[in-house]
Order: sequence, then structure tokens, then C-alpha cells
Amino acid sequence: MGIPFAVVKKTANDAKRLQKSGAICVSLNDVDRYYGGPELGFLSLEYLLCSNVWLLSTIYQLFGKEGCGKTTIAIDLLTRYALNFGANGLFVDTENKINVDLLRRQVSTAIQDTASTDQFMIARTTDMETAQSVMLSHIRMFNERLFGKKVDRSSAYLLGMVLDSIRVTSKQTQETTIANGYAQKAFAWEAQGWRTFLATFINQMQHSPMFLIATNHEVEKTAPGGYGTVKDVGGGRAWKFWESYQFLVQSTSAGKSKTEVASDMTIRTYKNSNGQGSRIIYPRIVYKSPEMPEDNILVDWATADAKLLSGDHIPRAVLSKKGICNTKESSKSGLYSDDILGLTCVPIQEITAKIYSEPDRLAALREELGIVVYRNLEQLWEQGWFFDARKDVPNGDSD
Repeated sequence: MGIPFAVVKKTANDAKRLQKSGAICVSLNDVDRYYGGPELGFLSLEYLLCSNVWLLSTIYQLFGKEGCGKTTIAIDLLTRYALNFGANGLFVDTENKINVDLLRRQVSTAIQDTASTDQFMIARTTDMETAQSVMLSHIRMFNERLFGKKVDRSSAYLLGMVLDSIRVTSKQTQETTIANGYAQKAFAWEAQGWRTFLATFINQMQHSPMFLIATNHEVEKTAPGGYGTVKDVGGGRAWKFWESYQFLVQSTSAGKSKTEVASDMTIRTYKNSNGQGSRIIYPRIVYKSPEMPEDNILVDWATADAKLLSGDHIPRAVLSKKGICNTKESSKSGLYSDDILGLTCVPIQEITAKIYSEPDRLAALREELGIVVYRNLEQLWEQGWFFDARKDVPNGDSD
């Protein structure tokens, strides 16, 4: 028996009223059109995120000990998935210790010829409130421009932001410390400030082509019961609630040879709202190499791809049995072979390029690794996703 027409009509009218109030109501079969972003282009990152794209309207957190490379990773991701897609990149420095020369060298290594470093903006702040104000003002200006018909909608347009870092004190804490002449062991103002801010911030981000990467410091706290210590991060519980991804960044070793200076890294998933957690990849940060200009800095995701495809974290036997790939490290250092792909003693980039060039093989690999395929940025833009989603939303008038 079908649903009475009166019920269907009432439900449709209710949905329209909800949309005008700011809600987005779509069918289950149509909901995937509201998710997507710039294509990642690295199998290791796809595996880590369980996604083929860098998802927009999303908060990412990188945490780790001091000097582990989390800021370097954040800058690289901002460059690759914002600037390289013609977007603006905002770097909010709350620690006031960013080395502009190193920053410029790193961005110039990852940026494509079609992009410009003029789109990379730096805001130095000294307190939590100013950092929040800078980010919200950029979102407001971005949305007013995007949804106010002030941009060419025939091309992609997005905003990427990095907050470095979450552990910044509030004005009230600073004023109290100055007045007392000493610091108190209390962070209630910061936790409350971030909780209120994030609830507003994520609402402004929703269904807009933007993302935030926040860095945080790993701290040790006394374990429940008073015995031993446990790992934790600062900023209160609000960040853990609102972020979609949380990654632990670790520097495992530093290597130096006559031709190369590099640091081996691990990035481990602590939270993934869009797929499986507890995944790990192994990129490197290269400070000197014959393959890149002098004094540049590179986050080497190709090494992470190599260790993923030739390592034990994926079902290699299954991939080989199904004729997808069977990548192995060759006897020649830094080269790889794959009998199924017909490649012998080649750089890992040739193997991944071969996989990406064959849609059926790529689809099969993604299915085995639990990688969800979302719409890329161009597809989202062409179908008017941002404008459909923001239509009738407060402060998001598109027509």
C-alpha cells in the first residue's frame, strides 16, 4: 500500500520550511552530492583518510610533541589542497615562532606553476579571541563574496585555513596572570571559549568550500586513579567533538647522507568520522636532496605510497590474488617492481601513476582498502553543490 498523497505533500512542505530555517533536507540517494573536495592524488593519503578527496566543510587536527613536524605537514596540506586549486590559504600563527623564510621555501616546493604564493596569507595573533576573530572574519568575507555573485562561478573557489596552534591563552587569562603576577593552573576560559566558538564556526563552514587544519600539542596527564600517565591534547573536549579527523604526527628518525637530509615520519589516525580509524602511513620530510632545488623543504608522500603498497598494513595477498597489484621493493635502492602491472625497477611514482591511469584497477584497489569515492572539486562546482546547499541559509544568500 502506498503512502497517501496528503502525507507526501505535508512532508514536502515541512522539508521546505526546514530548509528556509537553515536545514538542508535531501534524500538518502542524493546525499552524497553534498560531500567532496580536491582530489588527493596520493594513495597513502587516500588510505589514511578513507577518502579519495580532501573533504571540505571539515575540521582536521594534527597533534604531536614539539618539533615532530606537524606544522610542516599542515603547511604542505594547505598548499596542495588549497593554493594548488586556485584557493586562498590563511595561516593563523598563535605561537609567533613561524620562520617566514622556511615557510616560503616549503610552499615554493609544493606549489604548482599555475598557483601563486600571493594567495598565502599569514595572520600573527597573541590570544585566543584574536585568532577566532581572524578566522571568522575570513569566513564571512569569503561567503559574502562567493554567495553574493562576486566570483566567476565557472571555476572553482575555496578557502583553506591552518590554526597553529590550538594551545593559545585567552585575553582574560593573560590579564589575570599579569594582575596576579603569576600563572594559575586553570584553563576554563580557553575550554569554554573554544566550545562556543567551534559551535558557531562549524555552522559557518557547513556547505561552503573551505576547511580548517588545527595543530595541537601532545601532553601527558595523570592517568585515572593516579597511577601512570596518559596521552592527551589541549583545547578542551570541544575540538574532539567538532573535528572530523584527528591525527598523531611523530618523527621516528632523522637521516643524513652525502646527498640527502630527511626525517622519517608516521601519521596515525586517532579519529576518523568518515571511515576506519587506527590507520598509519610513513611519509618523510626532506630538507636536502639532489632531486629538488637547494634550500627547499618537501613532504615526501611518494615514500608513504611506496611503504603502503609494499608493506604489511594492506591485504597484499588479496590484492595479488585478485590481479590488482603486488608491489615489492626491488634490489636496487629506492626502486620498486610490480609483476601484475608489468613494471620492473621503477620509481614508486610510475607504479602509482599506472594505477591511477586505469579506472577499473583503481576502483578495485579502493574497494579493498575501504576508500570511499566522493565527488571531486570540479564535479561539485559544476553541479552547483555549494549554491544549492547554501540557498535560503542565513547569511548564505546565493541568488
